[in-house]
Amino acid sequence: MNITAILLHLVPGAQFTCYDNNPDRIIWHPANPAPCPTRSEIEAAWPAVQSALAAGAQDAAARQKLVEIDLSSVRALREYLAARPDAPQALKDREAEAAAERAKLLIHKVRDK
Repeated sequence: MNITAILLHLVPGAQFTCYDNNPDRIIWHPANPAPCPTRSEIEAAWPAVQSALAAGAQDAAARQKLVEIDLSSVRALREYLAARPDAPQALKDREAEAAAERAKLLIHKVRDK
């Protein structure tokens, strides 16, 4: 169980200290809007919190994949547009700069083998 995640789920914004992730070793700040949840309340909330944590991890993985797709799409669009005869010179220059940097990466990959 992740006691910190459970407590923040049960009492959003709560201030506390939990030692050793132990529900019996919680110091609850007196200014909290609700009393410290009992051990049974903490244990009962764990499945829902565990599901939320897993969904959060899945969302993070999906977001990372979307960032990768977006970055590769930007590159593909830049390469496509820079190859057009009517492309602005600034875009052509940027693509040439990117190609030079990619070439450096390839040199390092070969050299590191």
